[in-house]
Amino acid sequence: MLRFASAISCLFFFFSAPFSFSQEYPNLLSSSKITTIGYWNNGQAANYHVKESSASYKGKSDKPHNESTDEYDLKLKVTDSTEHTYTFELTYSNFTTDPKALAMMKELAKLEENLVIVYQTNEYGQFDTILNLPELKTDLLAKLELAKGIVQKNTEEEEVKVLFDMVIDNMIKGFEELHSVEALFLTDILMLHGFYGFELSVGKPVEVEMEYPTIGDIVLSGKGNITLNAINKAGDECSFSTNERPDKEELKEYMYSLALLFMLDNKKKMNMEELNITLSTKKKLKMELSTGWMTKVVNTSTMKLTNKKGEQRKVSVKEYTKK
Repeated sequence: MLRFASAISCLFFFFSAPFSFSQEYPNLLSSSKITTIGYWNNGQAANYHVKESSASYKGKSDKPHNESTDEYDLKLKVTDSTEHTYTFELTYSNFTTDPKALAMMKELAKLEENLVIVYQTNEYGQFDTILNLPELKTDLLAKLELAKGIVQKNTEEEEVKVLFDMVIDNMIKGFEELHSVEALFLTDILMLHGFYGFELSVGKPVEVEMEYPTIGDIVLSGKGNITLNAINKAGDECSFSTNERPDKEELKEYMYSLALLFMLDNKKKMNMEELNITLSTKKKLKMELSTGWMTKVVNTSTMKLTNKKGEQRKVSVKEYTKK
């Protein structure tokens, strides 16, 4: 879960000072200052289309050796609200895998259709907790078992079948812990709810401390900043951006733990001492001033892996567009 050093304290000014600039746009404090707060009512909903593209590169080449694009839809619905919380239902649908993807991957994607996550935010709209974790865990473990059958049906090589079964069994053990299940399902929620509860001024970065959700027992923290770039009152919109970077040593430890979980080392001892890992993430966000709904989020992450054999990097771009 994201944790911010400045947290909510900067908003006290907003609630103690007379509000006179614009009742129509409650997030607008002045011509150069906003807050990021959700103003939602029970039953309100927002639909998003999500497109995720990734490209992998070797060495210094600008030509990717592997590319893929996947798409799906999200529906967010406010099901309850109190003075201090909002409760949401997040529903997945319309998964479309890359045209080049194997038939097996297309079948695996279907397992996510109609997945529903129930979660709660604080009064500003920032994510707090997933409420239906036990149900999600049961569903996840059942679908991992189904994945075994899908791979068995679509794979001819016995070695691949055996290896995949071992990977799935390892994952089932890893997802016995609810916090690991939560980390798996938090990606989309944090994209849309990670940056509420701020007061921002145009061109003035706010430093933030990050805590990333992880699968397993590794704590992954980092640092970043958030900057308000522009206010468009006529368009009921503001835009802001972030720069984020996790702690390098913690990231290395976490990547190694994931390699063990998913058996990416193929039973070979991984020499992490020789591996240099960097990850940088940038977001561009647009928000409605009148409601607080995010209308556009573009998350770009770049991971570089370097050892004595050379460099590999993967660039992933995930776009959320409110329909």
